[in-house]
Amino acid sequence: MSRLRELQSRIAAMSLGRLDPETLAGDVLDDRPIPAAQRLRIYRNNTQLGLVDPLAATFPVVLQLVGEEFFLRMAGDFVRAHPPQRPELLAYGQEFPGFIGDYEAATSVPYLADVARLELAWNFAYNAPDREPLSPRALTAFALEELETLRLVPHPTLRFVASNWPVMAIWQAHQSEDGPDQAIDLDAGGDMLLVYRPRQETLIRKVGAGAFAFIMSLSARQTLAAAFTSALAGESDFNVSAELSALLAAEIFAEAIPS
Repeated sequence: MSRLRELQSRIAAMSLGRLDPETLAGDVLDDRPIPAAQRLRIYRNNTQLGLVDPLAATFPVVLQLVGEEFFLRMAGDFVRAHPPQRPELLAYGQEFPGFIGDYEAATSVPYLADVARLELAWNFAYNAPDREPLSPRALTAFALEELETLRLVPHPTLRFVASNWPVMAIWQAHQSEDGPDQAIDLDAGGDMLLVYRPRQETLIRKVGAGAFAFIMSLSARQTLAAAFTSALAGESDFNVSAELSALLAAEIFAEAIPS
């Protein structure tokens, strides 16, 4: 490794808190009024803050739930463990929900990781490229015998979030900077959510186990008949006609592909 490459690698490690600035001070020209170690500490702090800020922007409800001091400490630990692998900061934080789930200091807020997953899904849908949704009347163009083998492609902005906690209510209650105006019943049961943006607005749709399995199967490129079978496994009285009509009206799909 060249000396320049080695120095760059050590500065990157220092920026993420993996190396003390003092160990690098001798490698930095020190002909300025501020000592090299102090300059490096400033650089390190600015670098880490520059990575924590996008996390706060992507996960504002998580920030509200735990408070700024705790969030900054947790986000800082995440930054040191998961430095960005791509230059786009918009994509940074994909591993944050999983990190929260394993973060010992956050165990007192057991729903926190799932709230982060919902925020990550919302952020993805919000920033995804536009795509015209499938018309709710699109299936009328197909003969009845074609429907079983039809493949409905979900909208490309769609993300799935399943939780044992009422994360949709928690998320909705924290859309104000003042926090929730009423208590959340954490025993209300879990959520199965579809997060997507068919047009201008990012939507969160709560569905039952059957509809969730139905859409997931279609997302895996299964036919309507196969998706219906999957839905019945999750919900024995799943009404495919009613659910499909509701999902089409909600503009969940982007394309209908005949076999």
